[in-house]
Amino acid sequence: MNRLRSRLRRLELASRPEQQIVTTIGRTQEEHDRQIAALIAAGEAHETDLFVCVMKFSEDELREDECPRISSSSERRLIPLGALGRA
Repeated sequence: MNRLRSRLRRLELASRPEQQIVTTIGRTQEEHDRQIAALIAAGEAHETDLFVCVMKFSEDELREDECPRISSSSERRLIPLGALGRA
């Protein structure tokens, strides 16, 4: 997880000065939404920032033939972790 945070910090430095990359870690989209809302309300993030939501799953939730279902919308998309270093 520290390597991921390090990569995200490098991406943050390369992004626009007025925008930052904010990482949340949780088990559900609702948990991420609450974390993001709290960060914005506390002034630690802005709604124009890039939010990277890392999903946590336990072993019993994952099967080889099935990926976890994540709610989707036109504004949400998943980025493979390997692609984070190639921004």
